[in-house]
Amino acid sequence: MGILTDMLERRSGMANPEKWLKDFFGGRESHSGIAVNETSALSSTAVFACIRLLSDTLASLPCPVYKRKIPRGKERAQDYPLYKLIHTRANPIMPAFTWRETMMGHILGWGNCYSEMEYGENGYPIALWPLRPDRTQPERDKVTKELYYITQIDGIEYKLPKNRVLHIPGLGFDGIKGYSPITIAREAIGLSLATEEFGARYFGSGTHPGAVVTRPLDAPILESQEAITDLRNYLVDAYGGLGKSHRLMLLEEGMDIKNIGIPPEDSQFLETRQFQVTEIARFFGVQPHLIGDLTKSTNNNIEEQAIEFVVYTLRPWLVRWESYLNLDLIPEEHQNLYFCEFLVDGLLRGDAKSRSEALQTRRRNGTLSANEWREIENENPLPGDLGDIYIVESNMQSLEYLVENPGGSGNKPQTQPKTDSNQQKSLKIAYERLFSDALNRIFKRENADIQREIKREDFENWTNGYYKEPPEFIEKNLLPVYLSYFEAKYSDISPENEQKAKDLCGNFSKKHCERARKTILEGKDLKIEEAGLIWKELNENE
Repeated sequence: MGILTDMLERRSGMANPEKWLKDFFGGRESHSGIAVNETSALSSTAVFACIRLLSDTLASLPCPVYKRKIPRGKERAQDYPLYKLIHTRANPIMPAFTWRETMMGHILGWGNCYSEMEYGENGYPIALWPLRPDRTQPERDKVTKELYYITQIDGIEYKLPKNRVLHIPGLGFDGIKGYSPITIAREAIGLSLATEEFGARYFGSGTHPGAVVTRPLDAPILESQEAITDLRNYLVDAYGGLGKSHRLMLLEEGMDIKNIGIPPEDSQFLETRQFQVTEIARFFGVQPHLIGDLTKSTNNNIEEQAIEFVVYTLRPWLVRWESYLNLDLIPEEHQNLYFCEFLVDGLLRGDAKSRSEALQTRRRNGTLSANEWREIENENPLPGDLGDIYIVESNMQSLEYLVENPGGSGNKPQTQPKTDSNQQKSLKIAYERLFSDALNRIFKRENADIQREIKREDFENWTNGYYKEPPEFIEKNLLPVYLSYFEAKYSDISPENEQKAKDLCGNFSKKHCERARKTILEGKDLKIEEAGLIWKELNENE
């Protein structure tokens, strides 16, 4: 008793023992007669299912570190020293998933989770080591009011300052330490465990509730206790237990057996067990169907209940985690720039049809590009920059335009682009490939015509006539690309923009024909790069 006595004197008293001491002796007994603590409560399938569900779900969500962009937006800060610690690996032997799963299990069982922070030479935490919640206690210095932690590791007591411990508390009204959910739900969990034990004992004893064996009044009296015991043991050994319940029974000395059946008050334990599953699920805020209770669920409401689980059950936990991770792990001078955030989009995706309709709406409204859509669906981006273009429906007008044109129908020529400078640049880069393909077709046609006629004696006259007026195939290949470009740039093709496209196409044809004619008559080879230079020169301001 030396060790136990020292522990009592140091941390507790016999008149008011601390919780760890009660757990040392099996936990506090509930009114059902079952001792309940954080460990024994896991014997309840409903408790274990709720803790496993919440812990695994939270641990499985990605938690990247972001850097805020100016003036708005964010991007993943994969080069930030804490990114790997929070997102990938909590310590050298524990991935981030296992660490988060363990910590969440501690909160759901003990109401608090603690991890010791190991710092590196750069001053940032490099590892998070879980501390046992039943051996860790937050305390305040009576003089300085500073918070510190007392913990026991391998029987040795340590005092850790606040900046060495990551503490995420559950619900609690002192703002420091959370309540133990298992202690608060002790009676509900105790009743669940009691009904499980009753059922196990009920089916484990085949002869106890099911039948009574009687002997006739004129049968010889069993005078000794040994004879009575032998008879009872014989019946139990031969016919007792679930596996022997249907064996043929052989009775002697006129004995008779009467089936009693299940007393009504005992049969209620089945309904009690069913109710306790719902009761425990309610306590943890978990929809019963998520822990295997489908009695009141249908295929029509499963999806809605799953979304409710994310919004009303999981989200408060995620916000709690994010608050303490950002507060305790990220240095104060970086908290305005860096932050971590759980990603729950995967849990809210819904069925394929609903998800597709929602993404299509965003695509039409210009808030989603094709590549962003493909990334959500776990698909690779489109080649080049075509997938980064944002589009909107052509009949949509800006608020500024509606103010300047009250009652307008949008027939006014659209002269200003509906894309910002970055989008215009991406659009232009994307269409350069289309223009290049058009120029390549024009060059191949020209080259074929020239090679066919080059041996003519009047080749010079033929060349002058060929390029006197721009060949029809130039406009046929180039004008559709110009029109498509302006339509994408201005979200509509007004008469003004259509004329601009024709003018650009005509100017290109004229300059190209002049340069091509001169090049050919000088005996030089016609190069497609020269046509490309003309196109870039004409489109420099478009």
